[in-house]
Amino acid sequence: MSKMKIAVFGLALTVALLHTAFSTDSPRGTVKGRVVDAFEHAPIGGAYVLLHGSEDIVTHTDAEGMYSSTVKPGIFDVFVSSVGFSPVCRGFRVEPGQTVVYDVTMKVNNDVQEQ
Repeated sequence: MSKMKIAVFGLALTVALLHTAFSTDSPRGTVKGRVVDAFEHAPIGGAYVLLHGSEDIVTHTDAEGMYSSTVKPGIFDVFVSSVGFSPVCRGFRVEPGQTVVYDVTMKVNNDVQEQ
């Protein structure tokens, strides 16, 4: 092969590898679940859900206590909090194309004092 063909081939290979490495088309994962109270297992609507990891995502539960977010694959910590309940935290890994279901049961925070 001539030096020119080798150089063009090398450049094309480099561009292809960079495109693959930085492509936003890579499969994402999903984190979803339901947040309920520990006493009656009633849904907790409006709970704050923070997914902290390869990207940070903030969402809230709906009236049925459900949440769902699409995320980049990686390692995450999920923090769930709601007024009157003790916060919950857990870590997990999300693989490309994987759906991780993380249901949360929250306990009433007895340390909350009435004003």
